[in-house]
Amino acid sequence: MDLWATHISNVEPYVLFPIIMLIISMLIGMKFFKALKASVYIGVGLIGFSMLFSFFMEFTSPMVEILADIAGKEAVIIDVGWPVLASVIWSAKISYLILPIMFLTNLLLLHFGKTNTLNIDIWNYWHMALVGVLVDHISGRIGITLVSMILICIINLKLSDWSARMVSGYYNLPGVATSNMNSLVFIPYAVFGNWLIERLPGIRDIGTQKQHHAKKFDAVLKEPYVATFLAGGVMSALAGYSVFETMEFAFKLTAVFMILPQIASFIQKGFTTLSEGINYFVKKRSKADRSINLGVNHMTLMGDASLIIVAVILIPILLVISFTFKSIPFFPLADLTNIIGIIVFVVAATNGNIFRSILLSIPLLVISMKLSALMAPYYTEIAKETDYFQVEMAGAYITSSMNGGNPISLAIVGIATAENYVEFILLLITLGFCAKWIKNHMSQSDRGFL
Repeated sequence: MDLWATHISNVEPYVLFPIIMLIISMLIGMKFFKALKASVYIGVGLIGFSMLFSFFMEFTSPMVEILADIAGKEAVIIDVGWPVLASVIWSAKISYLILPIMFLTNLLLLHFGKTNTLNIDIWNYWHMALVGVLVDHISGRIGITLVSMILICIINLKLSDWSARMVSGYYNLPGVATSNMNSLVFIPYAVFGNWLIERLPGIRDIGTQKQHHAKKFDAVLKEPYVATFLAGGVMSALAGYSVFETMEFAFKLTAVFMILPQIASFIQKGFTTLSEGINYFVKKRSKADRSINLGVNHMTLMGDASLIIVAVILIPILLVISFTFKSIPFFPLADLTNIIGIIVFVVAATNGNIFRSILLSIPLLVISMKLSALMAPYYTEIAKETDYFQVEMAGAYITSSMNGGNPISLAIVGIATAENYVEFILLLITLGFCAKWIKNHMSQSDRGFL
C-alpha cells in the first residue's frame, strides 16, 4: 500500500488529475472517447497554466520588487491571479480525493432534501478544494481535512440555495444558482449592508434608479486588453522603466491576459463535458418532486450593465488604495479583472444601485487583499511542493488578490489547524444565526433580496 501511495505521489498532477476525471466520467456512464477527450483537455490546460505562469513570473518579479520599494512595502508578493492559484490547488496531491467527496456530499444533500442545488461548476470546486489543500498542508491529518472539506461544501450549497433567489430576481435567470464560493461568501454582508443603507436618511436616496450606461463601456467590454495594456504601461512607467522597456512590459502583460483565457478554455471544456455528464446522471436517477437549481459560474451573470460599470470604477480605486496603504503589502495585478466575482451579489442586493455597490464593495476588496497577503506564504509553499515553480523566485510569494482571501474558507482552515474546538463551535453558531437571519429576511422580500 505504501509503495502504491509512493508511486501515486510521484505522478505529475497534469497526469494524475485527468486520470481521476476519466475514472469518474466512466463511473457515471459517459462514453469512453468523450470522457478521454475531456480528460486530455484538462491535462493540457494544466500544463499550459504552468508554462504561462513561468513566463509571467519571469517578467513581473523585477517590476513588482521596484514598485514595492518605491511604496515602502516590505514583503514582495505577486498577484498571479485565480487561474494560477486554481491550477496550484488542483495540482496538490490531496486533490484526487476532493472532487469525489464534494460530489457525493452534494448528492446526499440533494437526496435528503437539504439542498436544491446541483453544483455542476466542477472547475470552480477549487474554491472549496482550497480549504482541504490548506488544512492538509498545515496539519497533515486526513481526518480533519475530510471534515473541513465536507463542512465547506455544505456551506457552499446552502449559500447557493439562497443565491438562486437573487439570480432569478435580479439577473432574471430562473433555475440557476451561482455556486462560486468566493462570490457566495459575501451574500450575508451584501444583504445586511444594503439593509443598513436603507435606514440611513440621505444616503439611501443616492442613485435609487438603476443606471443604464452600458454603451459607454462597450469598448471596455469588447476590448478589455486595451485597458490591460495601458495599466501595464502605467505600472512599468512608475517603476522607472525606459520607453522601450515600458512597451515591452505592457505587451508581455497583455499577451498573458490574452493567452490565459485560451488556456483556461481547455480546462473549462473538459469540466463542462464532465458537468453535462453529471447533470444527466443525477436527473436520470433523481426521484425528488421539486425543482433543482443548477450551480454555475458567476461569469453567466456578466451581461448586467451595473455589474460591469461598478467593476470598471473599482479597478483604479483599488490600485490607488494598494499603492497608498502600506498595510496592503502587494499590488493587485493579474486578478484585477476578477473583481466581478466578489461584487456580483453586492450589485444584486442593491438592485443595481451603482453608488451603494461601490460603497459596499470597497471594504470587501480591501479585506480580500489583506487576507490574500496573509495566506501568500502558504500558497507559495504548496506551489513549490507541487513543482509548480519553474522560475527562481528570489524570495517572492504568490497569491490571488481577489480569490485567495475568502473569509469563511480561511476561518475554517484556521480553526481546523489550530484544533480550537471552542472557536469551531462558535463559528458554527454564528453561521447558524446568519443563515436564519438571511433566510427570514429573504422570505419577507417579494424579490428574495433587498
